[in-house]
Amino acid sequence: MGFNVLDHLDDFCYPVSLFWRRDDSWMLYPGNPGNESGGYAWHDSVDLTLCFEDTAILFGICAIFWILTAIGFLIGSSNKPSIPRGWLNIAKITLCCVIMIPTLCDLIYTIIKSTKETEAKFYFFSPIVLFLTMIVAAVLIVFERRRGVRSSGLLSVFWMSLVAYASIKTRSLVLIARDEGEVAGHFRFSTFMIEFVLFIVQMILSLIPEPKSPYDYFREDDREPCPEEAAPFFSRITWWWLNKLVWKGYRKALTYNELYDLNYGEKSRVVSPRFQQAWDQQMGKDRTNNTEPGVTVRRRSPSLVVALTKSYGLLLFLAGFLKLANDLLAFVSPQILKLLIEYVKDPDEPAWKGYFYTLIMFGAAVLQSIILHQYFHSCFVAGMRIRSGVIAAVYRKALTLSNKSRQNRTVGEVVNLMSVDAQRFMDFVTYMHYLWSSPLQIVLSLIFLYATMGPSIFAGFGVMILLVPLNMVMAALSRRFQVQLMTWKDSRIKIVNEVLNGIKVIKLYAWEIPFKQMIMGLRKEEVNVLKKSAYANASFSFTWTCAPFMVALATFATYSLVHRNSTNPDDRLTAEKAFVALSLFNILRFPLSMLPMVISSAVEASVSVKRMSSYLKGEELDPNNTNRRDEPAVGDEESVSVTGGSFTWDTPERPALHNIDLSVKPGELVAVVGPVGAGKSSLISALLGEMDKLNGQVVMRGSVAYVPQQAWIQNATVKDNILFGKPLNPILYGQTVQSCALETDLEILPGGDMTEIGEKGINLSGGQKQRVSLARAVYQESDVYLLDDPLSAVDSHVGKHIFDKVIGPEGVLKGKVRILVTHGIGFLSQCDKIIVMSNGRITEVGSYNELIDQDGTFAELLHNYGTNEGNEEDEGNPYANEYAEYEGDGVEEAIFSDNNNNEETAARPYLVRQRSRYKSSDGIDDGEGIPAPVRPRPKLNRGLSKTDLKRQLSKQASIINDEKITKAEANERTQLIGAEKVETGTVKFSVFIDYAKACTYYMSFIIVLFTVLSNGASVGQNLWLAHWSNGEENSNSSNLTLDLGVYASLGVLQGLMVLFSSFALAIGSLKASVKLHDGMLSNILRSPMSFFDTTPLGRILNRFSKDIYTIDEAIPRSYKMFLMTLLSVASTIIVISIASPWFLIIIVPLMVLYVLIQRFYVATSRQLKRLESSSRSPIYSHFQESISGATSIRAYSKVDQFQLQSEARVDYNQIAYYPSICANRWLAIRLEFLGNLIILFASLFAVLQRNYSGVFGSISPGIAGLSISYALQVTQALNWMVRMTSELETNIVAVERTKEYSETPTEVIDGLVYTCY
Repeated sequence: MGFNVLDHLDDFCYPVSLFWRRDDSWMLYPGNPGNESGGYAWHDSVDLTLCFEDTAILFGICAIFWILTAIGFLIGSSNKPSIPRGWLNIAKITLCCVIMIPTLCDLIYTIIKSTKETEAKFYFFSPIVLFLTMIVAAVLIVFERRRGVRSSGLLSVFWMSLVAYASIKTRSLVLIARDEGEVAGHFRFSTFMIEFVLFIVQMILSLIPEPKSPYDYFREDDREPCPEEAAPFFSRITWWWLNKLVWKGYRKALTYNELYDLNYGEKSRVVSPRFQQAWDQQMGKDRTNNTEPGVTVRRRSPSLVVALTKSYGLLLFLAGFLKLANDLLAFVSPQILKLLIEYVKDPDEPAWKGYFYTLIMFGAAVLQSIILHQYFHSCFVAGMRIRSGVIAAVYRKALTLSNKSRQNRTVGEVVNLMSVDAQRFMDFVTYMHYLWSSPLQIVLSLIFLYATMGPSIFAGFGVMILLVPLNMVMAALSRRFQVQLMTWKDSRIKIVNEVLNGIKVIKLYAWEIPFKQMIMGLRKEEVNVLKKSAYANASFSFTWTCAPFMVALATFATYSLVHRNSTNPDDRLTAEKAFVALSLFNILRFPLSMLPMVISSAVEASVSVKRMSSYLKGEELDPNNTNRRDEPAVGDEESVSVTGGSFTWDTPERPALHNIDLSVKPGELVAVVGPVGAGKSSLISALLGEMDKLNGQVVMRGSVAYVPQQAWIQNATVKDNILFGKPLNPILYGQTVQSCALETDLEILPGGDMTEIGEKGINLSGGQKQRVSLARAVYQESDVYLLDDPLSAVDSHVGKHIFDKVIGPEGVLKGKVRILVTHGIGFLSQCDKIIVMSNGRITEVGSYNELIDQDGTFAELLHNYGTNEGNEEDEGNPYANEYAEYEGDGVEEAIFSDNNNNEETAARPYLVRQRSRYKSSDGIDDGEGIPAPVRPRPKLNRGLSKTDLKRQLSKQASIINDEKITKAEANERTQLIGAEKVETGTVKFSVFIDYAKACTYYMSFIIVLFTVLSNGASVGQNLWLAHWSNGEENSNSSNLTLDLGVYASLGVLQGLMVLFSSFALAIGSLKASVKLHDGMLSNILRSPMSFFDTTPLGRILNRFSKDIYTIDEAIPRSYKMFLMTLLSVASTIIVISIASPWFLIIIVPLMVLYVLIQRFYVATSRQLKRLESSSRSPIYSHFQESISGATSIRAYSKVDQFQLQSEARVDYNQIAYYPSICANRWLAIRLEFLGNLIILFASLFAVLQRNYSGVFGSISPGIAGLSISYALQVTQALNWMVRMTSELETNIVAVERTKEYSETPTEVIDGLVYTCY
């Protein structure tokens, strides 16, 4: 049937040429029909027929372009602003129209000529196809401009493909003209050459990016835009645009301001709404109700996976397509390797074939590298988007969760959703395509192996399958040891933490030695488990190393034994069979090892999906709990009204508020009073919609401000806390600060209102926090103010000032609706209305006098609590009225006047802290959560004048500080905790020496020796395989027992050397761990108390936890991988050099390039990782802060504003993360290109040695196969070598940090200085 198809294709090409030759001599071109070849001239080169070029090649290019363009039209939506039409865009469209002219001329010429003679059919169809393709290209150019694409990869590749097609056809036309002595078909030749020139111009124009869109000129900040969007296509696929940043990072440590802005399509405001919209659609499906009574419809549960797929699936689909292409290309190299070995073996093959195979192998390797890293980049970008979308959804959900849902989840659990679960999504997305890719690679590998070795490959495959359960057992054993290890590690860290926290008591009683022995006892148990784990991993390394050898041995032994007596030359174990099988087994080993890991990752991701789905499906606050209207009340309308309201915190069976009826007119001051637990704060929460409404209606008109009982303070400046997102109005701001009694506090704070407040207001007292919270509400100029006992945390005179200046009838809030929950009985007479509550009900409502006359609950409250009013703050404190006598007389102004001298200024914090500390004598909280102690303070002489008082205060100030100090000096003197020492740049070589010394030099030498011997055995094993296969090239009478015996012996030797080196590494690393830990522990316990006073305990604890973990586990692992990859690269170079000594000339510049790339990458990547790590914690800090202030955020209607702040922090982190993943691709694509150059030169020298043995030396097929198969593995080894070098440098810093604390100064006892190591 295949022959009939060719006959039909020949009819399509008749009478110009055939479509394809039937024999092996397909490398020819159409010539004179009268020659012996049936119209074809023979050349020792690659030539194709004109018909094949104008149909198969041209039609193939156009068809692929149409398909990809159609996909782009269907799914190519973009949020980028369109690019303005410029000269470049017009030129591209114009050229497409110009190209149509010669194609139309060709078609018209063919039609006219066909009336006189028979014309080939492809002369009709080729111009039509090209004409239609130009129309599609013009439409795509317009479409890409409107999508904001500045450089189209599809168009660039399309024009380059047409240039390649035209180049091939031009060569054929030139050869035809040379053979025939003239140009055949002058008209078609002329039109084609015009098209060729236009193709070249279009290709050049496609590499020039379009001009910027207006969006690029109006940026939100001054950060330099990412060059990626404007970079040409080839710059994007090679990450050439990152060179500037990499160079900058190599020259000096990068700062955050030097990083590029995020691409528009990766910003949270673009990415997050996609997922939110898709999830809302899923939730909408779940909320659909049955319309027909009595009919039960099974509702679909919302699917997080479907929502994520709808939001970000397009990029993942593209990544899957790239992964498929990469998997298919992976099997090209073994087939080309087979052809190359056959070429070296057959001296009759034309010389050009070797060069052709070399270029094909090199081109396939380069294309595979580009596609593979585009795949990884697409996956990482998709992971970024998923993370941004998930974090935004979790954040928004946290601000809308109902009380019942919040009770079931702690803040830590929700933070884990943001951090751990979102990270699991990212990790799984990167490798999710291996779920189908690994089985595909396994199937394809087995097919090609079967074609190469026949049924014998099932012996090797059976060994692989048998090793899978062994690996599972080893993995389970390793997990069990890890659980035990973490148990002992937790116990040790717990004791260390307790020792550090009680170090004063331990030193007081001289308990250092007993506690040291206790810690070292726990450490001994930990080291025992660590030893078991290390030995198990060493055994696991032995099986993993022996696996490829056992698979190859089983296959080759089976094949040789089955065909031992065969006389068929095709049954011999030749070089092409042996090394092609080895290459295919190497491909097969990767998916077999990846599949269990990916399945495990999928299981973890499925757990995260369930957790995330459960959280996102949690019940939210009902927005109908409160009917909030934006327009304020006017006339007789009620600003706040509750009619028949019943509210609950959790279940309808237990309502917290019953039968609430409330009406507040504009401008009224309403007080809410009642005993503890009466429901006063619940009433405020019900008005805000925080409680579930069971019955009734709640209406609030106008904007709302809320002051909670426990002040919520942001980790920001005082000014930002007051402004709360509202633009600065200097007059209103100053009035707010003054009325809320914050002027004195701002004078005391080192930076005034620009002083940054720590988390949870840690550097403010309780009264200061409450006044900042009140100032925030005042500054908002809202219509309704809900004040939940804001005066409880301030002194009585300050509370009076705030009531008079802010809340009261003459305060700045007069004319506003104020609902005040208070215990201050003295303010009630000034209120317009008083609401008395008891047991969740409103018992009385009326004015002060009305309630007194009723002699009800309110009168009883006054009777019980009124007698203590006014004295509760001062009772038991003999100094309570010290300043009261001077208050109002200008003394405070005299004390804190800016005109005072420096002594008075120095006294200021002393005096103010005194007033804060002596707030009450009966244990009233001073705002820090601890009872305020009562201590004697300097007695002020009441008979002094203001001048004498200032003199006395100056004297007290001189006691605090005898000399004049500046603010900077004061800060320097009060700085107790020093900054942690952080090393920069390359790790010193002495640190590696210190680690080797800790391992003992003897063990360090043994580790290196056995690793070198294992690699030597591996190289010897493959060299013997080459010798074995060469021996069977001409006969099948080689000594099979000897061949198998030597091959097996070398394999066993390799495994044993790996086992010995692994055990040596385990023993040496354990010695280093014990020595470094014990030395640091001994030195820390002997350190003076000044060390603990100036060093945060968390910093010390980090040395005993993270750094010791790194020394225990991370350094041995990274050191082993570094040594193995280093020797693997060295082995590859040695083998290729043995096969082709001329390769040594090439390896020198390649190694120079490798070292340069490594240095550039490590310097930049290290700093990018630091920046990414430091920018990650603000996301979670802001999230925790927002959860604690969720009620305030909702009350002020600032949910959207805080959502934007969260997204900004995510973007801030992604700004550092994105160049980090790009730097990984930048490194990988360059290292793989170096590896591909090694493949190129290994193949090229094999070809040159075959063709020019007198100059380059001879080469056997076995050695050629060995050299090229080693070269095929070097790209991955180069990649891992750089990564392991970087990881080892990062991990070895732990030794440096541990050594630092092992050499700190120790206590001097009996004239001896104790030093420990």
